[in-house]
Amino acid sequence: MPPFAVPLASGNLQGGADIATHPNDGSAGKVPACAERGPQILDICQLYEQGPVVLVLFVDAGGCPAVLGDLQTLAPAFPGVRFAVDAYVNFARQQPWQEAVCASLTELFAPQIHRQRLAGWPTHYPWIDASGLQYFRSRLPLATRDVEHGLKVTLGYFVTRQAQLRALDILQFKLDLLWSMLDAIQLKYGLNDG
Repeated sequence: MPPFAVPLASGNLQGGADIATHPNDGSAGKVPACAERGPQILDICQLYEQGPVVLVLFVDAGGCPAVLGDLQTLAPAFPGVRFAVDAYVNFARQQPWQEAVCASLTELFAPQIHRQRLAGWPTHYPWIDASGLQYFRSRLPLATRDVEHGLKVTLGYFVTRQAQLRALDILQFKLDLLWSMLDAIQLKYGLNDG
């Protein structure tokens, strides 16, 4: 993700996004984005310095302040999720890139799942303006492209029996991480199976 800094939606700082990579970068900004710091500024570089980043972006479709408040209260509440994310990031850093691509195949059925979720969003989230869902709809063909590419890389790299067993181990590792995240969320909210 390219560097950027923006005013926080919950603050009163006004201005647009700074995407400059060096001083006086024309319309991108006067100050490099990574140099923008402050309590009312979201600086992606500053977040990266703290560890893995999960970034939630909203489209201008209403309801943003309420949802933002909910998300901010969740940040420190899920150490199990952060642990799982850290484990995944470390795996991707330490293993061959093809193994990280293989791990992404847990998303193989994501395009179909996202289509189903998008169909239900107007019912479950009526406060989101229909135009606000356009971004997510536009991601569907990209998600399909991404999983097809991941499958092609994986099938081309894991060609021996031993390598294919390694691929299965990688997928099991990723599934274990995803289950760990779900378990952490379930523990936090006391959800039951029924």
